[in-house]
Amino acid sequence: MADSSRSRALQAAAASGPPAALRELVEGQAIDPRGELVFKGHLRDGGVSWVMRVLHRETDSHRAMKVIRPELLADARVAREQERELERSAAVPGDFAVRLFDVGRLPLAADPGAEPLWYLTTEWLDGRSVREEIARAGGTLSPERAFSVALQAARAVGELHRCGIVHGDLRPEHLVVGRSNAVRLIDYGVAPAVRERAETLWGVPWRGSRVVAPEVARAGASAVAPAADVYQLGVLTYELFVGRPCSPFVAYDELAEIVELVPPELDDLVLDCLGEPARRPADAGEFFARLREAEYAFAEAQRKGRPRAERKAKAVWAEVCACAGRSAPPWGRIATVCERLLEEKPGKLPFGKLPVQLVEDLLRQARGHLQAARRRHLDELVQAGAWPAADGFVDQLSDEVAATELAELRYDLEMARLAAVGDDPAGRAEAGRRLTELLRDPGLVAVRRAGISRKLEELRAVPPPPQPKPAIRVLTELGALPPTERWRLTDGESTESFRVVVGPAVRLGRGSFDEFGNHLDLRPTRREAADDSTMLTLAQTLSRAGHLELRVGPESLEAFCLGTPGVSVDGAALNRGERAALRDSGECSLAQGAAVFSYRLLPGGDGAPTTVELRFSAGIGTGRRAYWVISALPSELIADDVGAAVDLAPTPQGWQVTAKGDGVCLGEAPLPPGSTSLWAPEVPLVIAEGRTIVRA
Repeated sequence: MADSSRSRALQAAAASGPPAALRELVEGQAIDPRGELVFKGHLRDGGVSWVMRVLHRETDSHRAMKVIRPELLADARVAREQERELERSAAVPGDFAVRLFDVGRLPLAADPGAEPLWYLTTEWLDGRSVREEIARAGGTLSPERAFSVALQAARAVGELHRCGIVHGDLRPEHLVVGRSNAVRLIDYGVAPAVRERAETLWGVPWRGSRVVAPEVARAGASAVAPAADVYQLGVLTYELFVGRPCSPFVAYDELAEIVELVPPELDDLVLDCLGEPARRPADAGEFFARLREAEYAFAEAQRKGRPRAERKAKAVWAEVCACAGRSAPPWGRIATVCERLLEEKPGKLPFGKLPVQLVEDLLRQARGHLQAARRRHLDELVQAGAWPAADGFVDQLSDEVAATELAELRYDLEMARLAAVGDDPAGRAEAGRRLTELLRDPGLVAVRRAGISRKLEELRAVPPPPQPKPAIRVLTELGALPPTERWRLTDGESTESFRVVVGPAVRLGRGSFDEFGNHLDLRPTRREAADDSTMLTLAQTLSRAGHLELRVGPESLEAFCLGTPGVSVDGAALNRGERAALRDSGECSLAQGAAVFSYRLLPGGDGAPTTVELRFSAGIGTGRRAYWVISALPSELIADDVGAAVDLAPTPQGWQVTAKGDGVCLGEAPLPPGSTSLWAPEVPLVIAEGRTIVRA
């Protein structure tokens, strides 16, 4: 779930606020009737509990006090589970997990007649979270530091497991770095049933979190076991190295290929953690042992000072075929390896007369299995009525799958939610609101739009406003028209190429044309990488943090951040899930400057934008240009000194050329002024003397 969603959930949880006896505390005031605990400030709401800094008079030490929100314990069963969780937590030694001092029920000095509140106190840690450390390091930690943090996290989780506790919410925010760079695990002692109830009441992400194990997302607190923590240890380890979590439902980018000297055994460990519970390491102790072996292999490679030798295509192919033959193949890894073979070694595939075909077939098979797994997981969440988890799962896929698949998943989710609410008026009204919002999704195909419109009529909800003629004309059904093409402009002896993207949206950053269709490939060419070694570093940064989509919004053109922090639009930073309206002109930056481009909107006669010109000015792609065509592309934008020679309009039948003056030819055939013709690929279009455009 996006950070903004988590923030909104916490705001909802805080709506009632803490009891007045806590809210009105002033520094130095006793909290309990005996005066053993003194308030020292820092009262904040974490959704599940209120956390404050207190002074323990007897030891003259500062501690962190966590008070569980009483609304979450109103259910007697949940309260009993929380009480047992606190009893088990008291046995944690606190060598790597934060040390716990006291648990129990707290009568408030300022309100002695009130029901005592469940609480626990731990040592107060001065420091920063690992999430903050990752941000300060530019999005990823050094390999040495990543190994160190992951090993310490595993030892902390091992402490909990030996006491019969499952953490259940392991992420960088819950790891605190002290002054000596030691890492301590916090936020344990909360029963899974309490986390689940907070999500149900206020939407505080848990089952819908990006890092929760799939079985927990499906079944909730009843599925929480040490294997769920092991899953999160694998996701955490991956994020420490590359700056983003991994998932068993999308392609898996291998750490050994991204981070220099990292051994493939680390990928084997992470992928085992992503598997079904029975295939994961048995507990945090086994995870720690395997992670330590991977660290030893890394240190040995570092000592020898030489990276892993590049494997031949034949060896890579044999390895990926072996993976595909397993009883539970890691399809995400298989998909990524096949993509790499096709991109990096197309001339080295020694598989017979049609070598590439074998790789492409396996790639399609892997993508098909991943898509089926995504569909299966969503269906299971829907059948379980796990709506927050289903919402979170679809949100997680927003920068990983094609827009059409994402829209289809959202459609099925909303239709299932509508069926589940029955005749409940409030539920039907909310379903109508969600379906109306879904109509704005540019990836939604026409048949689904029609289905939503019919459902809205059946609901007798406020129908979407009539759309006589949208302010922005956009081609949504491309038909025979390719969504992305490379065009070549020839002027005498010089030739310049540029990209043209058609449709309601264009993606920039990580991804591939095969997955998204409307994707602008920003990878450096082999020549660029050879001429400038920093290009490879920028490309890695971009692949981890550069995810931006320009699209037709409900009221204007907008930029939508699909990925990790590092995107800025017109100087304003965007977090994942946030959007910003495009101005008439401006500048965007991806992955903290790995690629920078300016944009300019070209309006039509009625003032609505018809084309957006993109020119890359820094980082990857410097000097390139591209055009996002919404409804028309005038020739003066392509070659600014030829005037309005032709109008180029995308249609489902292909590009349509309208001549506006003399001298325009399609191939050898002249186009009289005012005439219109379809423009076939590879046929040269002469727009002025010596100026020719060819579509490739």
